[in-house]
Amino acid sequence: MNSYFIHFPGYFMILLVAYLHNATVEAIAVGDDVCMTGYIMDIFCIELGVLLDNPQITTLEGPENHSFHCLLDVPVCYNSGFMVLGEKDSKTSLHCLGPRLEESDVVINSGRAAGSSAKSTTHTTCKTCSGDASKPVSGYRATVKGTVKYLGDGSSGVLGQPMLNNIKVLDFEVGCGEEDGIVVKNIGGECKILPSGTTSPLSAIPSLVSSIAPSESTTQQVYTTTTPSAQPIVSISPTYPPTSPSSSTPSTFKVQPESLDPSSSPSESITPSVSTQSSVFLTSDEPSFVPSASTPDCNTQFCEKALSDDYLLRYMINAEDGTITMEVIYDGEAWVAVAFSEDEYMPGSDAVIGSLELANVPQKYRLLAKTPVVDSAIELMPEEEQTLINAIIEVRDGQTVMKFTKILKEPGQIEIMIGLNNMLWAYGSSNTLSYHAQRSPFALDLSS
Repeated sequence: MNSYFIHFPGYFMILLVAYLHNATVEAIAVGDDVCMTGYIMDIFCIELGVLLDNPQITTLEGPENHSFHCLLDVPVCYNSGFMVLGEKDSKTSLHCLGPRLEESDVVINSGRAAGSSAKSTTHTTCKTCSGDASKPVSGYRATVKGTVKYLGDGSSGVLGQPMLNNIKVLDFEVGCGEEDGIVVKNIGGECKILPSGTTSPLSAIPSLVSSIAPSESTTQQVYTTTTPSAQPIVSISPTYPPTSPSSSTPSTFKVQPESLDPSSSPSESITPSVSTQSSVFLTSDEPSFVPSASTPDCNTQFCEKALSDDYLLRYMINAEDGTITMEVIYDGEAWVAVAFSEDEYMPGSDAVIGSLELANVPQKYRLLAKTPVVDSAIELMPEEEQTLINAIIEVRDGQTVMKFTKILKEPGQIEIMIGLNNMLWAYGSSNTLSYHAQRSPFALDLSS
């Protein structure tokens, strides 16, 4: 079983193990064409045990609360693969695991067409979805047809479930027929795959539909598309409006798709680099700006480094007083972080983390371990080491902006060199400090 589960309470593990064993599969055989309706869930959130975008909710208990954003925007989720969930047991309130789906790109394309791109008051907006406000923002349900490729390896957990290939993902309302319909339900404490007869949509289980915010004070940003992509964008080129050297106010930034590699698959990597981030599209009438090829002087003005399609770092060295001013801009609303490292790994690094839920004041933390349990992953530095100057975090026009000035060399902390520095960045799925939605190491050369 995935090591993430060792951090959860014992009673939760008992329930989870009971529902992560392989379903009894007498009703199907390799080569059968089958059809099933249910919630679509990414394997990462299944193995994590809780929803990445809402860690208070157990994954198999509340799939209706799983946002399209988490399912289809976050690389660690959509790169992990997908499954159809079976029926919910009335006694345990947990869904059974259903078949795995081999062609992730089919699920991604269908899901992005089915989900809403409109601003929501309940969930983070799905940036890659193309549906209007009538479409759901969470709880992706679908009818899936496919051929049984194999029945699973007989082990407990995800790999014990049957795999379907040659899949077609249809609207949930389509349902399945008598000849190929299957269901997965708990019978006598065991999840079993059974012929369904004629299945009909479970219309009593609602998907959450987006709610248009009534005023401009809503902090989430609306993303629109003119030519929705049939596949995840695998190469992007960030473009920025010009920034005044004398101004510390960040410019609003977006990204523009540059090229699409049809041979690339979203399931190739669990931890993709910047070049495999999913894209946010520009509207056709939105001008783009290509930065000047000249290298700015980072001692007299802010320099910029695009860390991903939606994450920008601006920095300026204050040589006279031995400090550096940094500004992190995330195109969304969530906690944000930048860390200084000796080896590009999280444990042992020093981080500055900011969130609107943490008194609007970024603070310094020590990173202890790579784990989804916050209390085990980070430790707030003592008060005497909280030496950040003019540290703030706020939301401006749908973007989270964290700014601070840090002393370059401090006792007991990783020194920021006027040279090459190993660093990390990350952001969450919400303002609640929890397992990151995206992160990556990077190098920052302050000598050039």
